[in-house]
Amino acid sequence: MSSRKFVCEVDGCNAAFARSCALTTHKRTHTGEKPFTCDFDGCNAAFAQSGALTTHKRTHTGEKPFTCDFDGCNAAFVNSCALTTHKRTHTGEKPFTCDFNGCNAAFAQSGNLTKHKRTHTGEKPFTCDFDGCNAAFARSCALTTHKRTHTGEKPFTCDFDGCNAAFAAAGNLTKHKRIHTRQKVDSSRHQLGTTMGF
Repeated sequence: MSSRKFVCEVDGCNAAFARSCALTTHKRTHTGEKPFTCDFDGCNAAFAQSGALTTHKRTHTGEKPFTCDFDGCNAAFVNSCALTTHKRTHTGEKPFTCDFNGCNAAFAQSGNLTKHKRTHTGEKPFTCDFDGCNAAFARSCALTTHKRTHTGEKPFTCDFDGCNAAFAAAGNLTKHKRIHTRQKVDSSRHQLGTTMGF
């Protein structure tokens, strides 16, 4: 006999729980109710679960109670899930594996597996909402970068002295900075050659 005696009564939902409080929390996925609200000034965040509110408040307080116990690592996190994911950088564990035929890809985070699977399915769930634009992307960051072609925003700025270059994508800034790096190397070589009489 199942110990899950608290059953969701919403049509088409077969969820069942061992405790009534778990059912109450689950029902909020149907109603959208978020009774746990943040009381920090100017913050309107609200949550369906008290634990989510507790975690959220740490973004205000800076509290990071979950610490890594690997030797020499001082990493700390606001929730246990983030710590678990972090520890995989030490262990090399990649528990999330691709189930597409012939693909052996594995990942430390479930979100990265979800993104990877789109390379197989071609799914592009992130769509541009600018009028007349039908662009769609597999990753939200790609959509964010794309939208800058509409807004003209260029948040990535060059910090080399006297350079005012700015870019919509971080990768373009990285490429640009190589120009300065090469110039420094060429300048150093020229100075060395002049000093040595070449």
